[in-house]
Amino acid sequence: KFTDVPADAWYHDGLHYCLEHGLLTGTGESTFSPSREMTRGMVVTVLWRLAGSPAPKTADGFADVPAGSYCDAATRWAAENGIVLGFADGSFRPEQSVSRAQLAAILCRYAKSAGIDVTNTADLSAFPDAALVGTWAQDALGWANACGLILGRADGRLDPTGYASRDQMAVILYRFCKTVLGK
Repeated sequence: KFTDVPADAWYHDGLHYCLEHGLLTGTGESTFSPSREMTRGMVVTVLWRLAGSPAPKTADGFADVPAGSYCDAATRWAAENGIVLGFADGSFRPEQSVSRAQLAAILCRYAKSAGIDVTNTADLSAFPDAALVGTWAQDALGWANACGLILGRADGRLDPTGYASRDQMAVILYRFCKTVLGK
């Protein structure tokens, strides 16, 4: 269906699962844009869909998320459930690319809000860039690594400050649904 996705793409199974379950969509009629970075707004929208697109309980959201935008309801729902916290200045920054550490934290909070035990964590010290994992993300990234969601890159780095692309998100979400949620 997508002209920019080879039939033998490494992320094929993840993408197929996400499309089949309505979690990810294309960026155009015939494009998926696999290497495009995921934004924070995209991530909460995907998780909101995974939760069944529940209606948020409040009309108030982050000031930088326009009412009626594609991620408005998802962001309000995610904030209500403690899945996203926003930044110190009160913003959410929906169009900012999501880092791998931020993605781990968001997934961990989603799992916790679903009643899943998130205390199992991996020792990240084996990664040469483990020192780049902020204290705020250590437990979540350790959990995501222990669950097999966010693994090291081909060069052995964890790359916590690197951004998650759409193809990576498809695979991470597929693993999350299968191994963490059992779906």
